[in-house]
Amino acid sequence: MINTYNNMIGVAGSQYRTVQKGIALAIATAIVQGIIFSLLFPFFRYLFAGDSRWQFTGWVMVTLIVIDGVMRWIGSTADYDSQMDVGYEARVRLGEKLRTMPLEYLTGRQAGDLNVVLSGNVDDVVMIMGGLYGIVLNTIIAPLTTIVITLFIDWRLALALAVIFPMAIPLYQRIRAVSARENRVSGEAHAVVTANLVEYAQGLEVLRSTRQVGEKSIRLQESLADLRYKQSVANNWGVVPNISMSSIVQIGILLVTTLGAYLVIGGTLEVAVLFALLAIAVRYAEPLSIFASLAGMFDFMEAGLERINGLLAVEPLPVTQPPKELEQFDITFDNVDFAYAPENEDEVGPPPFGTGCEAANPPQIGEGTVLSSAGKQPLPPSGGGWEGVKVLHDISFRLPAKTLTALVGESGGGKTTITKLITRYADPQKGSVKIGGLDIRNVEPTELMKHISVVFQDVYLFDDTIRNNIRMAKPSASDAEVEAAAQAANCHEFITRLPDGYDTTVGEIGGALSGGERQRISIARAILKDAPIVLLDEPTSALDTESEVAVQRAIDRLVEDKTVVVIAHRLSTVVAADTILVLEDGRITERGTHAELLALDGRYAAMWAAQQQARRWKVAV
Repeated sequence: MINTYNNMIGVAGSQYRTVQKGIALAIATAIVQGIIFSLLFPFFRYLFAGDSRWQFTGWVMVTLIVIDGVMRWIGSTADYDSQMDVGYEARVRLGEKLRTMPLEYLTGRQAGDLNVVLSGNVDDVVMIMGGLYGIVLNTIIAPLTTIVITLFIDWRLALALAVIFPMAIPLYQRIRAVSARENRVSGEAHAVVTANLVEYAQGLEVLRSTRQVGEKSIRLQESLADLRYKQSVANNWGVVPNISMSSIVQIGILLVTTLGAYLVIGGTLEVAVLFALLAIAVRYAEPLSIFASLAGMFDFMEAGLERINGLLAVEPLPVTQPPKELEQFDITFDNVDFAYAPENEDEVGPPPFGTGCEAANPPQIGEGTVLSSAGKQPLPPSGGGWEGVKVLHDISFRLPAKTLTALVGESGGGKTTITKLITRYADPQKGSVKIGGLDIRNVEPTELMKHISVVFQDVYLFDDTIRNNIRMAKPSASDAEVEAAAQAANCHEFITRLPDGYDTTVGEIGGALSGGERQRISIARAILKDAPIVLLDEPTSALDTESEVAVQRAIDRLVEDKTVVVIAHRLSTVVAADTILVLEDGRITERGTHAELLALDGRYAAMWAAQQQARRWKVAV
């Protein structure tokens, strides 16, 4: 319980005093209840003896009952207010943590797993937190109060009342151990199912096209079957201890009754006192019998608290103090080595999502990402080494401000990783990344991302209006500024043709728009931000010819007078680049202009020749 209490205070944050006050009130209420039942002994004794003091004792009990009721009402109201405040603050703190935590850690978590923490765990934990503690404290403290007071009346009666508790302690410990295992195993299975359900819903179009829906959706069906099996096993684990706890309580009542009857027959205990003893024993029997199920709820709550606190404990990437502001925008990589965490070694998944919402993709799991079963392994501190395979080897280059640099090469060569490191997705294990001569570890993340716009091939739009999707890059922008950015991105015309124009809702992930339309809106967002550094991941490669021309025109306006880094798959799009870097297996093997690289007659020249040959292919009729 102490560990659960500490985790609960950790989740409560600045509201911890409110939680402590609620627990203190629950303890006080339990003590009052214990006193009320202790007064049953003198009450029945005076009543059976015809002593008029039974009336005074009765009024004292009634007064305490009223006080108990008022305290319960105050406690329930305070609990509700506390739950709302703690829940709100917990979500705000988790949101702040998501904004500041290293993207390398964030992309190592499945979206469904994060949803469990942000939504399910907060609701599950906060809504039962105060009430559950109140029930448990009442179940423990009220009987103990009665026993302590009874010691001053008759030590034998106190012993009779106390006989139930020692019998229940080892069994309760066993129940907690079983419950902890049950909640851990079931919680992991639930997280996997939730993640797979999110993945299933997001990929339903692909699953339908490949006939992998319903019973044929192997990953989802396997996780559902695994959850069902683990829930069944967990239920079987808990049956015997729960039944045993109920049986022990009944045996305890029988022992108390037998002892009381023996004392009455022996003439050392009054019948009136035996009545009081039985009333108290029966009153506390039910709470004790359900204590086993409360233990399970405690472990359920503790598991949720640990998941919330685990996410809150993730430290942001450190910023060397004092932080500095960027003034120049050339980019330098100095002897950079980088390796992803072992569960995420492959160069997969979309590039990072900037603070200004300018990226086309938020953090998410890319196709082919390798995760652990729960998708939540913590990452080693960036800058430290691990045994994972490196994806970048001794990378060094300098990109002057207001120049265009193209990264080319086969998939997995390290192109996307370079753009990630520019946005400080993670810190390299060796070397440094600098902008304007400043190591980006000296720059606050918000300051860094203020100067970077990112546009990628797979566009992510929020289920909101077109106007608001563009305005995300600059929340203070006027409608005129938004429309000017849209015109520069060559998307004003198609927007005005929509029924609601700029107020048209784009649907989840922008599903109501075509690929070219989504791409141009993402470029409008980047144009509105007007950052001096622009990162592009071949935004035209998946578009038809007409859309490609429109998007390319928008890009031309976006990159004017900017430091531009573009990942290029079609070499024809970067012929005019100031510098082309050819990457193979995480190393720069060639660098130069288009003409210089062709003259080298190396890897770039071979790629160029292959693509030129492919353009001449024709389908024989």
